Amino acid sequence: MIILLDSLKHTVEYGILQIQSHSRLSGWFVVEFAVFAFRVVMVANFARTLVSVCIVLGVSSARGPCVEDESFYFNVQPKGITVREGSRAFLECNVSSDCNMQFHWVLNDEIVVNNTRRYQNGSNLVITRVNRSLDYGEFFCIATIATTGLAKQSQPASLAILCKLHTITQ
Repeated sequence: MIILLDSLKHTVEYGILQIQSHSRLSGWFVVEFAVFAFRVVMVANFARTLVSVCIVLGVSSARGPCVEDESFYFNVQPKGITVREGSRAFLECNVSSDCNMQFHWVLNDEIVVNNTRRYQNGSNLVITRVNRSLDYGEFFCIATIATTGLAKQSQPASLAILCKLHTITQ
């Protein structure tokens, strides 16, 4: 992140960078950032005899460092849904940790292969055209910590597939 200011006072305490500055547009203001690194670079514009300050920040994540926790759990479990054959279905899945997590889906003990009809969108499964014979059975979401291989399986979810509607014209 780069911040350009006309004039600047700053303090750093307990990992918080507090900037007090003046802008021609908004007057004096104070901004605080949680940072792990920053440097101040003076930039001179001699044509205007104006000195600006450029602060380059390495802003820390609000969540903190990535910690692989084997106690992760499914905070969004897939749920069985009723859907009409030929229509779209969406099965949701998510876990409490996003640190090095990988997801895949299983249907009837076989990995669901991504294609144009069935594919993953993040951790969720999208079925664009539900097919009674191809989508029958129990879907499971599998979450795996990529670096350790620890995997957990969600509860099962099934599609209750209704017959396709046909229009009869005379």
